[in-house]
Amino acid sequence: LLAGVSGDPGLQKEYLKEITDLHAILTGPMELPKDRVLVFFDDPSLNPELISHKATLENLRIAIGRLAGRIQAKDAVFVFLEGHGSYDGKTYKLNLVGPDPTAEDLAALFDSIPSGRLILVNATSSSGGGIPSLSGRNRILITATKSGMERNRTHLGRHFIDAFKNSAADSDKNGRVSILEAFTYARLKVEAYYAGEDNLPTEHPVLDDNGDAQAQSQPSPQNGDGVLAATTFLDSGKLRDGGDSENPEKQALARSAQRSVQRR
Repeated sequence: LLAGVSGDPGLQKEYLKEITDLHAILTGPMELPKDRVLVFFDDPSLNPELISHKATLENLRIAIGRLAGRIQAKDAVFVFLEGHGSYDGKTYKLNLVGPDPTAEDLAALFDSIPSGRLILVNATSSSGGGIPSLSGRNRILITATKSGMERNRTHLGRHFIDAFKNSAADSDKNGRVSILEAFTYARLKVEAYYAGEDNLPTEHPVLDDNGDAQAQSQPSPQNGDGVLAATTFLDSGKLRDGGDSENPEKQALARSAQRSVQRR
């Protein structure tokens, strides 16, 4: 979980709340061990018990190098990025303390992790500019913007996190929120925000999970995205509220996702 340079005390407070909330969800209801959730922030002194690393490229490299040595092909890795991104018409950069990594730098780091599946949520401004480099096989990529030219502050991050608190995000009512359900919930909330403010939207969340770098705002079998995300979860795997793990539709999706992964 990483929030880069905030550049503003108000935003820094918001980003810290987001990261704190997401950490609490992952290590609480989702039952992930705390030592498996790494937190990077621009000022670790704000919560030293929570924040394990300062948000620098070097710290990210070191942490991913260590992670790569522990991860196996059966594992999934979740990465959440919040803060500011930049785009010069050709290159996306994530704004960290010190040197800013490009999308190509980030892709090289994430490619070094031998996980079976990577879920990457980039909630920064201009994040769509990194899609061509960060899209890949066995990877679910969500960005707050559809292109690098959408440079304003984004709102996807907090709504994506809220999806795991809100039963309304569980559209199939199986007691779990998939990555696709969380994305759809967050996208609709973002759209409602701009409509409520009577402003033209300056961010358009998109998802790519078939590795073609053609991210979609409404993933579906028709456009080839969403199958992997629909069968991917962040929780420990226990169904709640009477969810049915034998649901034929969910089984069919899982089989379809597996066949899709095998073909790539």
